[in-house]
Amino acid sequence: MRPSSPRTAGDLAIALLFAAMLLAPALSAALGGGRANAAFIAAAELRTIATMPPRAELVASTPQYTRAVERVLGDNFPLRIALIEGYDFGKFFALGDSSSDQVLRGRDGWLFLGAPRQVADITGTPPRPDAYIEYLAEVFRGRADFCRAHGAHYVVIFPPDKSTVYPEFLPPGIALHHPTILERLVPRLRAAGVDVVDPTAAIVAAKRAGEVYSKGDTHWNGRGAYAAYSVLVADLRSSGARPLAAGGMTHQVREREGDLIRRSGVTAFLPDRQDDIELALRARRTGAPQYAEPIADPGQQPYVTEVDDPSLPTAVMFGDSFGVLLRPLVSESFRRVLHVYYGTQPFNEHVVAAERPRVVIQELVERELAESVVQ
Repeated sequence: MRPSSPRTAGDLAIALLFAAMLLAPALSAALGGGRANAAFIAAAELRTIATMPPRAELVASTPQYTRAVERVLGDNFPLRIALIEGYDFGKFFALGDSSSDQVLRGRDGWLFLGAPRQVADITGTPPRPDAYIEYLAEVFRGRADFCRAHGAHYVVIFPPDKSTVYPEFLPPGIALHHPTILERLVPRLRAAGVDVVDPTAAIVAAKRAGEVYSKGDTHWNGRGAYAAYSVLVADLRSSGARPLAAGGMTHQVREREGDLIRRSGVTAFLPDRQDDIELALRARRTGAPQYAEPIADPGQQPYVTEVDDPSLPTAVMFGDSFGVLLRPLVSESFRRVLHVYYGTQPFNEHVVAAERPRVVIQELVERELAESVVQ
């Protein structure tokens, strides 16, 4: 019988490394490291911390109870953030991929949304049926009719998706479907008498002066928002809106946290470089009307902006996250604007009836047309 070979230094090193990996979480927990990080979970995982279920569920619904407890233990696992960030770093920089299925890595460092509901017009997704396009057209026509009955002019503006503006940087093997939902819907809306603004051509033209979206974020930057605003305010000149003079425009390059980089888990290693513009603005923010419904997120509360010019009309603007950079520009063209971030409710008839504006602007990013967000 052959005697067993003596342990080598390499074997010992492996054993010690394995033991350290087992003991590190316990040591971290003993030192107070076994606590869930609410900020990290909210920003990186887009959810809230798992909480302990009621004890009564242990008997009434044991499987659900145990799964809930597992989620709590997982959120409080020591070194959890370090392990997640290490995995994200390795996958992004070593393997050239993203740890999130919501992110597509395109050419030359460009990132795009990649979740199924966010790629309605690219390779591999079936086009929406004609009946759905007709449904959307009827919804927007109904809103235009409602506003007209209340003395307001209704206009809808669709910021284009990043993939529409920069299709040349999509990953190999992925391309846009044509016609897109927007290309099919806009002519139908105009035929129905709805005032619709498609700023795509103006934004694509603005690419000649610099980036209009940044590589690591889904949204347009100041240059892209200004190109869209210019088309919108030109459309509304007949309603009395006055364009903002671009004389105070300045160029800047800054670093910030891109939402696609954040979803990939590499914000700490890769800031988003934004080639942007700034404009001199005069509108002031004056609070919110008393009738406005309170919203849980303070950053989404309705608010009013005003300009000291009685010759300008009033407006209500419903908008999503693309409105963050568009709202300050719109505010310059009206005496008073009530800004409403809608999240899950794109249009509120009660607000229009209470405010009685001269103009109602609805901003809705292109990709949301793939969902039933118009309900």
